[in-house]
Amino acid sequence: MVTQLLRNAFLVIGLTLSCSAAWAAAPQAQYTVDDIKKSFADPPAAESSDAEAGQPAQAPGASASGACERNGKVTGPDGLCYPANASTAGFNLGRRAPSSASKQGQAKNAARPPIQKIVHTTVRRDLLITFKQGSAELTDQGQANARVFATALKEVPQLAEAHFQLAGYTDASGAQSKNLALSQQRADAVKGFLMGLGVDGARLTAKGYGARDFLPGIPSTSPDNRRVVATKE
Repeated sequence: MVTQLLRNAFLVIGLTLSCSAAWAAAPQAQYTVDDIKKSFADPPAAESSDAEAGQPAQAPGASASGACERNGKVTGPDGLCYPANASTAGFNLGRRAPSSASKQGQAKNAARPPIQKIVHTTVRRDLLITFKQGSAELTDQGQANARVFATALKEVPQLAEAHFQLAGYTDASGAQSKNLALSQQRADAVKGFLMGLGVDGARLTAKGYGARDFLPGIPSTSPDNRRVVATKE
């Protein structure tokens, strides 16, 4: 009886220690929801554009009407800008009086508010989702990172309806055809994992690229190259 009690006690202690060790060893995500937000949800850069305002396209090197004068220069006979006191190609540009057309162009541009043209850039981020060698099974660290990405896609308002391509990659070991198939399996695995966490699969496209686009500064056979990169579409 005493022996059985001791055995049970040791069994309980062993299970407790095993669970504690497993819990302590659980990896932490390598980034936060806010990091994902900063990568994908920040507004794109903008720049002014005369073309957006319906202005006719200028010949290469030529300036828009009134642009030279607004910058303290004058428009030469060839349509280019010259310093106010320059004498070029036989023309004394420094004493040239603004033409009526130039004055009208200045007034038109002064009255027109600046137009902003949105410059779209491709936003990519390595999700740091890694895999076991020759496998599409996510590592524990990869799962921890994928959970953060899933949370961001569900909870960040700016990303609530965003679509992403999940690009799968392999390291350089193995045959090319095998790596291409494996990279597709890895992209599909991440998509399935995210869907299991409540992300709408219609927002995700999985694409395998094989052994390419290796991370800089590390060997092409490094496990870090077995990864998935998210690109906002």
